[in-house]
Amino acid sequence: MQSRSGFTMIESMIASTVLATVVIGISTALMSSHQQTTAMREQSMLLQLTRSLIEEIASTPFTDAADGFGGGWTALNRDRRTYDDIYDWHGYADASPFQSMTVSGAPLDYPANYRRSVIVEPLLATLAPAPTLAGSELAQVTVTATSPAGRQYQLRRLVSRVKMEG
Repeated sequence: MQSRSGFTMIESMIASTVLATVVIGISTALMSSHQQTTAMREQSMLLQLTRSLIEEIASTPFTDAADGFGGGWTALNRDRRTYDDIYDWHGYADASPFQSMTVSGAPLDYPANYRRSVIVEPLLATLAPAPTLAGSELAQVTVTATSPAGRQYQLRRLVSRVKMEG
């Protein structure tokens, strides 16, 4: 009887099956890791988009209702640099690319189809039948950002009118 060196067909098939199982396990883990990284990146973008806009809105004055409202988005004024009252932001909406968002003069790189929207609601500090602009000392600002995949992130901020006596 002659001795042969090498693998038999069965040994080769077993080795191939073990190797395929290991490769499938590793590729599944890598795919899952990639999906989680993509979701975290998207969530981070949504958070940054809502925070930057809500901070911009909060820096807008909250004036007395006697001065009048409605010169903003709902009056078809699309230039948010001219918004002089917090209620001008009500109904505001924009979509990427966001030309106003820059770092050291260079625009931030957001993929297409990110969207943001704003709702400004008057709230009453005292009990009344329904909040009105004239009677409201508080407003709730809600900014919603939506990703291309349809994920949403919503941020709310309470804004109060402060009257300074001098």
